[in-house]
Amino acid sequence: MITLLLLAAAIVGCLVVMRREAGALPAVAVLAVLGILGLVFDAEIIGVLLLIAAVGVAVCGLKPLRRLWLSPRLFSVFKKIAPKVSETERVALDAGTVAWDGELFSGRPDWKRLLAFDNPGLSDEEQAFVDHQCAVAAGMCNAWEIARERADMPPELWDYLKKNASSA
Repeated sequence: MITLLLLAAAIVGCLVVMRREAGALPAVAVLAVLGILGLVFDAEIIGVLLLIAAVGVAVCGLKPLRRLWLSPRLFSVFKKIAPKVSETERVALDAGTVAWDGELFSGRPDWKRLLAFDNPGLSDEEQAFVDHQCAVAAGMCNAWEIARERADMPPELWDYLKKNASSA
């Protein structure tokens, strides 16, 4: 009977904590107190289960514990099972920053960061690629033919792109 009362009290207590949006600390307190009461009143199984639940809520719900204990362990497991990132993927990921746009969409942009943003422009090699290969490829395109007649690029353009892909 005490087991059923403790279980009902734990459910009601946690529902009250959630309803009030009180956070993890009051939930840990409810579960821990009821767990200790279970041990005191010879309901060891429910007492231990409630104490385990209190520890689980504490580790997952309390930010300091989560950051110091749970997150590093989960991250190390993730690093072991996650596939390795190739050099090409690393370059693509590093190039995919939001730069100052992230500041703007945050709602509180740091205007000094925008004014200090240094855009070095394209390197000489990149500019040469844009001026030559891109210009030639664009000159070989006919938007109407690609979109309406062929639904593909012309074979000459594909050949040009295959030949010049290594110089990109």
